[in-house]
Amino acid sequence: ASAAVSGGSRGMGVALGIAGGLVVLLAAGAFLVNRRWPLPDLVRRRSRS
Repeated sequence: ASAAVSGGSRGMGVALGIAGGLVVLLAAGAFLVNRRWPLPDLVRRRSRS
């Protein structure tokens, strides 16, 4: 497996690393935004309707 992986693992590893980093950054950003500025009462209004 290592012989076959050594050929094209760099591109895939870099792509997976970048994708994983972006997912983590997006999740952290969404968490911080929701913590700083919580969503307005739209959810409550929808549930009552």
